[in-house]
Amino acid sequence: MKAAALEARLRALGSVLVAYSGGVDSAFLAVTATRVLGDRALCVTADSPSYPDHHRDLAIGTARAFNLRHEMVATSEVEHPEYRANPANRCYYCKHELYTHLTAIARDRGFAAVVDGSNADDRGDYRPGRQAAREFGVLSPLDEAGLTKDEIRELARQAGMSTWDEPASACLSSRIPYHTEVTEEKLRTIDAAERVLRDLGFRVCRVRHHDTIARLELGPGEIARALEPDVAATIDRELRALGYAHVTIDLRGYRLGSLNRISRFCPKPSRTSIPSISRSASATSTSPSISRIRPAIPSISPCRRRRRPSCTRPASPPRHRGGSRSGARSAAPRQSLPCSCSSGVWTDPTISRGGRRWWWRPRRSSGLPPSVRSATRLALPPRCGRWC
Repeated sequence: MKAAALEARLRALGSVLVAYSGGVDSAFLAVTATRVLGDRALCVTADSPSYPDHHRDLAIGTARAFNLRHEMVATSEVEHPEYRANPANRCYYCKHELYTHLTAIARDRGFAAVVDGSNADDRGDYRPGRQAAREFGVLSPLDEAGLTKDEIRELARQAGMSTWDEPASACLSSRIPYHTEVTEEKLRTIDAAERVLRDLGFRVCRVRHHDTIARLELGPGEIARALEPDVAATIDRELRALGYAHVTIDLRGYRLGSLNRISRFCPKPSRTSIPSISRSASATSTSPSISRIRPAIPSISPCRRRRRPSCTRPASPPRHRGGSRSGARSAAPRQSLPCSCSSGVWTDPTISRGGRRWWWRPRRSSGLPPSVRSATRLALPPRCGRWC
């Protein structure tokens, strides 16, 4: 049923340009689109320093085996300072560069849509590149049909694709910790190091680049073989020849997105140093401003950092003195000013009472016990009365 829904969706589009990386998802989509649409399906592969040679060989091999209409296009995301800075949403800039080229080709040649290989399992994962896909109107027929990764592998096996069980992979920049500059030299070194491991027969392998340290992540069933004296000596010799001073094996094995888990220990640049793509870069650029990019980077609100954060006391309201010698003030409306923790307001009682004391009035006071509500009447300097 899902395979039929995928074919119906492609047939309804009429013509498509497939973002074809050579992985099992985009390869299955390319094969299906070619079978359904024929010459009205064009498969385009982006070639750049961040693209592994292994994936390029897979893409070319599958295209020849299934007579795909296949082309290569050169992309230059590594030349952009936003990408080289390697922020947490680095994939956004890569996909922005890719879809800038693909949408231009589709527009010039009259293709109805640009489609990618995102599937239903990608919905809950952190993928900044999906933002760029939405901005450029890129469609995901596999996701629309509800196909998961396992289902795609099974359909690819039934279609006779030799890459149906190919391990998932990502661009070479994903081997470099966030906020560490991405350079072509590092990418070439990582690609050569992983080629050494594949030549030794390792199927699931990542070389995490930590300056002069190569941290190898291997499949759980392949770690023991890497520790054999002959194999370990070969790995150490070949990777040291590439420039690494130390070669280590991560005993936990390969883990999807392992650098996402350790990135919190890496130094973070200030907010002003996080670059964004300039709106004036091109007339057709649709990149977001810095305010739209920043929410994709996890942040911690001030009230989550301390149990009782100090709230900024608003400036005292002006006094309105009457004409009497006692200095009595005239009545004025109640004032409410926002608190810095955004969960309530500081309320000044009527100024006619001489309201020099401000106290906390939560937005939902019914949710607080009476003891907490009574404790929120505070003298100067005021504090937030909630346990944030």
